Amino acid sequence: MRKYIDLHSHTTASDGTLTPTQLVQEADRRKLAAIAITDHNTILGVSEALLAGTDLPIEVIPGIEMDCGYGSGEIHILGYLLQGDYSTTHLEAIQKDLQVFIDMRDERNNEIIRRLNEAGIEISMEDLYQKNPNAVVTRGHIARTLVSKGYFCTASDAFSSYLGDGSPFLPPKQVTVESVMDFFHKYHFFISLAHPTRYHLSDIELENLVKVISNYGAHG
Repeated sequence: MRKYIDLHSHTTASDGTLTPTQLVQEADRRKLAAIAITDHNTILGVSEALLAGTDLPIEVIPGIEMDCGYGSGEIHILGYLLQGDYSTTHLEAIQKDLQVFIDMRDERNNEIIRRLNEAGIEISMEDLYQKNPNAVVTRGHIARTLVSKGYFCTASDAFSSYLGDGSPFLPPKQVTVESVMDFFHKYHFFISLAHPTRYHLSDIELENLVKVISNYGAHG
């Protein structure tokens, strides 16, 4: 009997390195009972992932990871579609409403690029979209591009130097917790805080964060 699940994964629809099909196949190869597809700000990989899992002994759960401003940094919130309505019409409606969040992400990416250029780093939005034409571009893509251009040895180094929370190269997040939660509730997502230990918060600060998202109707 399969016992393990992975409820937080990314595909090439955002900053993952495997296509939705490849990711589901890899999860099946590793004998997972279920995998949730939770790309950043998009569900464009969900339909392909669901199809890939049709004839495999693994449950594919449609989901998404949304990032929003919180204090001086940002947090990530996961949403899972557990209602069973995975029709093309329903998924297209969700993706249409996601466009406003994608547009705000693109505006922020442009500002990050501008600030990097001012610091003498040669990188453009064209560099990012040329390598990732169908993806929602994230800081992960920027980091990997900086590595490919020889500015850093690893993406982790790029984050430590330029792209981590609190960096002067990162403009404040425009997306609010409230707007993300409103979106999730509109489509009846099951809502959970992502990787709570990554936000460098004290125990009291983390407890306050949990209270905030709980007050907005988060489930976990």
